[in-house]
Amino acid sequence: MKNNILTTVLLILCFASFGQDAKVILKQSYDKCQSVQNGYYEMTTYKKFISEKDTTMSSYNLSFKKLKNDSLCSSAFHYKSFLDDATSIEAMYTGDDFVTATSKDSTATIMSKSLWAN
Repeated sequence: MKNNILTTVLLILCFASFGQDAKVILKQSYDKCQSVQNGYYEMTTYKKFISEKDTTMSSYNLSFKKLKNDSLCSSAFHYKSFLDDATSIEAMYTGDDFVTATSKDSTATIMSKSLWAN
């Protein structure tokens, strides 16, 4: 019985010494995220508001590419938001212009980066 307990204690101590430091794991994760230069992701959310009977589904699509030396935004991106499978908002930043569009009233706004200071 003493041998089993001693073996178990020694195994637990060995396994504990092989674990990585949490700060090292976080640093490696941060460095990996910073190394990504472009990408795409999709996300879907479901919301149930107290004042409504139905659950609302919202989806988001975003593609991006990192920009070097951009004073406004670190990435060019194209963002689409869907509410119940219909496009509701779309936004795009090219590095020079920021464009927003809404499908509800078919309007779009183009904001040139060179005019933003004014």
